[in-house]
Amino acid sequence: MIASTDADGVVKLWDVRKVAEYATINVGPHSANRCSFDRSGLVMAIASNDSRVKWYYFLCVPVPVI
Repeated sequence: MIASTDADGVVKLWDVRKVAEYATINVGPHSANRCSFDRSGLVMAIASNDSRVKWYYFLCVPVPVI
């Protein structure tokens, strides 16, 4: 699983095995600059242009970190 960010405040999660989009997260009106997973793959931090870091915790499906 990898993640991509864009200027519209959207983070997309990609399944590299299936070469397909897995999920989309809208983080707001500010661009999403960077994102990172923790070692477990359950927590993702997203930094945006509004000087905030948003944390997402995946309760159901662990995200495999490559």
